[in-house]
Amino acid sequence: MKKTEMKIIDLTLELDSLNVPVWPGELPLNKDVIKSLDRGDNVNLSSISLGAHLGTHIDSPSHFLKNQSRVGDINLSKLVGNCVVIEIMVDNNADLSIGVDKLEKYRFLFEKFSKVLFKTNNSVNGSLKKPFSSEYISLAESGALFLAQFNLDLIGWDYISIEATGASKRGAPVHKALLAKNIIILEGIDLSQAEISADANKLKFKEYNLYCLPLKINDIEAVPVRAILVER
Repeated sequence: MKKTEMKIIDLTLELDSLNVPVWPGELPLNKDVIKSLDRGDNVNLSSISLGAHLGTHIDSPSHFLKNQSRVGDINLSKLVGNCVVIEIMVDNNADLSIGVDKLEKYRFLFEKFSKVLFKTNNSVNGSLKKPFSSEYISLAESGALFLAQFNLDLIGWDYISIEATGASKRGAPVHKALLAKNIIILEGIDLSQAEISADANKLKFKEYNLYCLPLKINDIEAVPVRAILVER
């Protein structure tokens, strides 16, 4: 019997890329060569430093909420398993956010799936492969409050923040609404290769298996991850 090849979609941003968007104030990837075979050393040896929110990463509740769980407290079952990818496109010239009005029709999916990833204009426009721009599609506060009603483990977003630029000055309501419900936020996922077709009602979504494994750095509010989708 011929073995069927598993189709894997890598959602993870390449941190080496000069075009990977870096949030203002976040530390980019820095690599130092300690030893090099080309310099006559007997080994190649490097060190790296980077911000915890660089590239594809997860936010734990402690990112914005005091005395709440950190990365090491997250049960890995929240990060691995059946998920749904929902595609929502908006008119960039009219609205840069996705609110409850655009989410209500997908209620049946939020009731069925505990892990939900959103594919927006960000993935289609290649926003994750360009330097940072404040002109990206984000989740509106009304959308976050709506999603917080459901028993969700994780919400994934296809830009390096789920929330609009300047949200921290307004108290980061989107992050707080989700993290207060212990919903892990997966940011910086590239869904450009996730194929999705419309159903009879012209709603675009597809079921996958998600594997999102963080670096094992426990006492921290966020950490980079390697995130992949596997077709079911």
